[in-house]
Amino acid sequence: AATATATATATATKTTTRPTSTMTGASGGVIALRAGNTRVDLVCTGASIQRVFTPDNDGRCDDIVLGYDDESSYQTNPFYFGCIVGRVANRIKDGRFSLNSRTYQLETNNGPNHLHGGPAGLHTRVWTPTEVTDTSVTFVYLSLDGEEGYPGTVAFSVRYTLEAVAEDSSPGSSTRHPSFDMLKVEMRGHVLSDTISTPIALAGHTYWCVLGPTRCCFVVSWYPTTLSLTCPHVPSHARNLKGHDGGTILDHDLTMRNHVAFLELDDDQVPTGNFIMEPSMDFRTRKPIGADIAAAPGGMGYDHCYATHELSTSNIDTRYKHWGDMVLNSNTADLRCSKTGRILRVWSDAPGLQLYTGNYLDGSAVGKGGCRYAKHGGVCLETQGYPNAINTQPSPSPPFPTSEVIFSGSSSSTSPSVYTHTMCYAFTTEKAEKEMETATATGRKPSDTACGV
Repeated sequence: AATATATATATATKTTTRPTSTMTGASGGVIALRAGNTRVDLVCTGASIQRVFTPDNDGRCDDIVLGYDDESSYQTNPFYFGCIVGRVANRIKDGRFSLNSRTYQLETNNGPNHLHGGPAGLHTRVWTPTEVTDTSVTFVYLSLDGEEGYPGTVAFSVRYTLEAVAEDSSPGSSTRHPSFDMLKVEMRGHVLSDTISTPIALAGHTYWCVLGPTRCCFVVSWYPTTLSLTCPHVPSHARNLKGHDGGTILDHDLTMRNHVAFLELDDDQVPTGNFIMEPSMDFRTRKPIGADIAAAPGGMGYDHCYATHELSTSNIDTRYKHWGDMVLNSNTADLRCSKTGRILRVWSDAPGLQLYTGNYLDGSAVGKGGCRYAKHGGVCLETQGYPNAINTQPSPSPPFPTSEVIFSGSSSSTSPSVYTHTMCYAFTTEKAEKEMETATATGRKPSDTACGV
């Protein structure tokens, strides 16, 4: 079925069937961005991140995100690998909200609730790539009035930009050396309906596993004259153990030093609006994801939204209720694997971050290279507005906008007409950071760890 782009008119025919990609050719519709030592592959369905290749401490590049080999699998994508989700990310209780004296019923796809924009949300739609360069691309999509039950027509865009970020190698020096590669993701939604308001809160749903390939799981096959060593997690065409499947992320170290409270959940995993804190949820000090995961509320693992703001007090109680003075700090999360030395850092201007540890991965999804992703096979660091914010008022009420989810195309409305959300992923290694520290002190140029992706 045809899909409307952000340049289409508001009178375009509404898409009633799940669209398929119109991109053809040997590339399979993959758009590859390259900068520094990193390559990012993107597909049009869901404006999704399909692959991210980055080097480890030894300069060996691996794909560190979960996903599918073929773009057609992203049209259903029940686990939301790599895609943009919305119009509203996360859960809306009972799929229902009231706005401007009218109640709207959304499509439900998570029990009684609406999850990630509904069963045919933005993650299933084919976005149109524009402004394509070697390091950037902008995807656009026009979401029509009534799509998945949402009011109003919205022109969405997501721009991906990959760059090698340089820092001074020594104080007072004009010489600059790349210290990390950064993927910048800029989301935008422009409401085109003059008389209708609508909620918007997008998020990226990439699963990360910075360990890289499994390197210690072999099958030994004896033949009359041959000893064969193979890895069941890596396809036959990649038996050199290069790949994205690194087992679970339970031994990944995570730091979220500014996250002192998270949203309490009801029995349906929908936020109640109350901010609390429990010791098992505290990542202000670096620790393995698996250290306290068994004690996380709900018993499945982490699937909770944290406030991404810093409190002036370091006090933390099991039912933390005091906000104190808050200061926005965009350094949201630090994820690293000591086995490979890879580091992923996340920045965002969003008020919340959903920590999700792949609790519902069950081996049913056949991913890249035939890999079947098991529980905790990846971790999502989803920067976003607070879930179900349209139906709740956070308690205690924080002294900053919780989630500016209401947008209107009317110039007379007090709501803005344009939604924006920016997040950045920085890729580096422990070795590169140490070399940069040495270079800063001595003026010596760090080594190049390019891996030719």
